[in-house]
Amino acid sequence: MGNEYLLSFEVIRVRCQILEALMSDASFITDKASLHVCSKTADVIENIAQDALSGSVRIKFLRVSLEAALFLLNKYHDTLARCHLHVPSVEQIQNLIKKLEIENKI
Repeated sequence: MGNEYLLSFEVIRVRCQILEALMSDASFITDKASLHVCSKTADVIENIAQDALSGSVRIKFLRVSLEAALFLLNKYHDTLARCHLHVPSVEQIQNLIKKLEIENKI
């Protein structure tokens, strides 16, 4: 399995962890905007998986997805800080972005 596929799974994992943490807060999922965030996140995860299954991993799309994850960490910091589940750190996501940049240069 190529490195780009492993990176795809790492991005899926990060996005799933954030989604799960957000959805674990009952107060978060009560408004329409929050449900939209959850829906869009699930859609991104599905698209990454579909790309990997079809053999067409898009490194640029993975990077954009991680940048969106950083945005979610910042925007919903308080909600995520209250969560008892594992939430990836900014540093973990930035390190994954660096891996993507290295993969993109190969």
